[in-house]
Amino acid sequence: MDTTAQLVLVLMIIALGSTMTAVGIMVFFVLKDLRDSIRRFNLVLTNFETVSQHLAAGSAQIDELVSSLRQTVETFKTQAASPVGSLVGMFNLVRSWWGRNAKGGEVDE
Repeated sequence: MDTTAQLVLVLMIIALGSTMTAVGIMVFFVLKDLRDSIRRFNLVLTNFETVSQHLAAGSAQIDELVSSLRQTVETFKTQAASPVGSLVGMFNLVRSWWGRNAKGGEVDE
């Protein structure tokens, strides 16, 4: 081979080697950024898990409140609709009124 071909081959090897080195360094930085991004995303998921647990607890409390309110309304409907319930209600009303009048108009606490 003549010297020109050898010179061109050496220049090509140097160019390809430096290009591959540059690509390797870029891949290293990309993988480092990917690792940092995954770490931050993991923190976001952890925070989201905490927030969702708090929301679930709050919604469970609201559900209990609504259930107890519904039960109270159903009990009130049952008591108001039945004659015995009405009599008991009237008896309690008269008893509380009588108790206030017996104490001189003071309200029970």
